[in-house]
Amino acid sequence: WLVDMAPTGVIEFVPKNDEMVKSLLALRVDIFVDYTLKDFEKYLGTRAKIIKTEKVSKSGRTLYWYKT
Repeated sequence: WLVDMAPTGVIEFVPKNDEMVKSLLALRVDIFVDYTLKDFEKYLGTRAKIIKTEKVSKSGRTLYWYKT
């Protein structure tokens, strides 16, 4: 739905080993088995063309520039 709303944009992928994600998932069961960088790229790539990527943190946060 995001790509439909914004045909061109930047999305940040935040991996599970990021401190904020660890904090958010600390009190719940992790049901997000396909929440990986590889799956994120696969799903985004089916809806838009990935123009550029840039890793922006040691934890692996990555920005994705895309367009449809």
